[in-house]
Amino acid sequence: MVNHLYFKVFRGYNDEDYIPIDDTELEKAVYAHMAGKPVAFENGSINGNQISIIRPDFVRAMGWNKGYKPTPEEHGEIEARVGKRYAGIIGLAKERVQECIANGTPELIGTKPLLIENPVKIHTQGLKSIGDIIKKDKPDENPA
Repeated sequence: MVNHLYFKVFRGYNDEDYIPIDDTELEKAVYAHMAGKPVAFENGSINGNQISIIRPDFVRAMGWNKGYKPTPEEHGEIEARVGKRYAGIIGLAKERVQECIANGTPELIGTKPLLIENPVKIHTQGLKSIGDIIKKDKPDENPA
């Protein structure tokens, strides 16, 4: 089972004036917004210059009904349950879109899944035993 991240592509300033998308369409939405180009999603289409904002759809991510307004207490629950999964994801999509544009390959936008690595894993990746670290820092006693 794939756990998608959910977003709202707003085309106005009304709370219900949006097109729901998931992470598979996020890069397309960011590209359309940045370039002002038309885009078609599974649940609707829009001209990119009409997109006012793209933001996470925490209500859908929590499994609540469309239009539900979380209470202040529930915002804490949102942060605890799904908030970390959304941290930095729109920024990552923007970076990938900018990279595709700079490389002249806009056709690659949205072709790879958006995954954010756990920063702890990245930080400790490749760490060796303490003995190997000490050997590395200690000068060779028998230089040739």
